[in-house]
Amino acid sequence: MLNFLPRTAPSLFLIGRSICCASFLQTNSALYGQPTFSTNAKAAWPSDTFSPGSPSPTSVRPDRPRLIAPAYKWNALPNLIANEPYFSAWNQSIFDNATQYFDLPPVKYYMDGASGILDNSREIKMRVKAFAYAYRMTNNTKWADRAWDEIQVRRLGLLR
Repeated sequence: MLNFLPRTAPSLFLIGRSICCASFLQTNSALYGQPTFSTNAKAAWPSDTFSPGSPSPTSVRPDRPRLIAPAYKWNALPNLIANEPYFSAWNQSIFDNATQYFDLPPVKYYMDGASGILDNSREIKMRVKAFAYAYRMTNNTKWADRAWDEIQVRRLGLLR
């Protein structure tokens, strides 16, 4: 079974769709709302320097990558992981999942009744995102190679 929540933080719980850790969650009297987290200055996102002159769909960031998160957030993430339990727990969870996926064979495409290949596609997306994150955080090409293997299954005709 895959670990979607880290085993090392037994005080994790759900609020709506957000996962929170009791050791650093600060609450107020609101019945519904976004959870608030510690205001540790070491664990804060840097401010975004991109500000388009006229916001429009054609005004895009000049820095790369643009997918998942801009470069300044990727650069800040190691510091956040080191200083904020929430980020540390999610980082460990993603790496645990990527490690488990790594040892599994690539997902084979097959028609799954009325949903076609939707279930297969979702599984592949989940794996590729975990491998991409692991590669981005470590620069270890084994993760990029494994993501490529996952994508190549269809092209190579490895159908069930």
